[in-house]
Amino acid sequence: MNKPQPFVVPAGVNFQITDQGVVIENEGDIVLHTNFGRTLTRIVSTAGSITIHAPVSGGILHAAGDVAIHGDTQVDELRAGGHVTVAGSAQVGALSSGGHVAIQGSATGATLDAAGDVGVAGTLTVGTVRAGGTVEIAGAVKADTLHAAVLRFSGGTLTARGIQGASAVYIGAAKLQVDAILAPEVHLDPHTSGRATVIESQNDLGQNAIKGGFRLADYAEMFGDPTSFLSDRGLSPLGSAAPVAAPVPAPVRTAVPAPIAVALGEPEPAPVDAAPAVEPEVATGPAPLEPIEDDTAVEIEAEDAPASDEDQPNVQEVEGDPATVQAESLPVEEASVGNIPPEHPLHKQLVDAVTRISESYADAELPPAVNHLMSLIETRSYDQVRAEITAIWSDLLKYHQKKGLRIQHQVTTTFNTINSLVKKM
Repeated sequence: MNKPQPFVVPAGVNFQITDQGVVIENEGDIVLHTNFGRTLTRIVSTAGSITIHAPVSGGILHAAGDVAIHGDTQVDELRAGGHVTVAGSAQVGALSSGGHVAIQGSATGATLDAAGDVGVAGTLTVGTVRAGGTVEIAGAVKADTLHAAVLRFSGGTLTARGIQGASAVYIGAAKLQVDAILAPEVHLDPHTSGRATVIESQNDLGQNAIKGGFRLADYAEMFGDPTSFLSDRGLSPLGSAAPVAAPVPAPVRTAVPAPIAVALGEPEPAPVDAAPAVEPEVATGPAPLEPIEDDTAVEIEAEDAPASDEDQPNVQEVEGDPATVQAESLPVEEASVGNIPPEHPLHKQLVDAVTRISESYADAELPPAVNHLMSLIETRSYDQVRAEITAIWSDLLKYHQKKGLRIQHQVTTTFNTINSLVKKM
């Protein structure tokens, strides 16, 4: 029969089990194989590392050295002066590391700050990521803003409001739903797909299947000063100071009243070294973030008012740009001969609007995107216009870029009108 392992509590340890949970504070390393069946409200190593093998649910997890977590973890704050390695799943309100962060499995959180690299394999849902080194991600990622010296996305899906690299951003055969990507160098795989409204870099992007892809100069020309667009997404123009490198967390002992520690079981080998990884996981918060939605619409001009108040659409002015309008997934109406849907009260306005667009090309070839839009409106495929308006606009932009032509202001404002009208149908 195996001899039961001793329960060892070294001298100088602050070890408390209360109704609120467990408090363990130690100057040296802490290794836990049990959670005592309670919430771990405060686990602190003022001069060592922390290794946790048991499921953890609690408040504060602080170590002057490394933190290695095996299993499931839910904590409000995880802070390490060294590296952080998380295996399994993690939900962390705020995670900060003076070294590298490696995450495997799934992770959700509010903020992830690392002075070194961040490696993520699996799924990550996070508010803000700031890394002083490289962020390397494979799998599915949903984030508000990601900042790093270099960002690499090898594949999967990426949904974010803003991505900023101090040096470069590399995106493989991933599917994007991103508002803006900024870096001195942005490299897209030919198989990168999806949407990136703004891509600002100093290099040529080459062939890709991305929709949108405005340069900031194009954005400014069509929609005005992009300053608020960038600041709302936590981004800075190239060449300006951007919050890339995360600060090294303050020494843990400043927050600890006295040195303390706890060890369970026989002496353990040195805690797992969380080397910079490309797989680990991400710190996360109280609840996973929802997928980023394209809620920006386009500015509507006060024109083409219907003849009577009864037909007046309830169109309100909204800020944004047409390339980021979220296309709703609605069923497409079949408009075959003899089976054309009934005419909507706003149909005449749509016809007038698309006619004005076509007239803008009276002296040139009519772009295929405009011809397609005219066909949908003529057949009263209102739901299909609504669902495809973003793609049609993006196709028109690509047409102009290929031809080296500038889009007339009239075309842009009229697209705004069409977008607003079909949303009210």
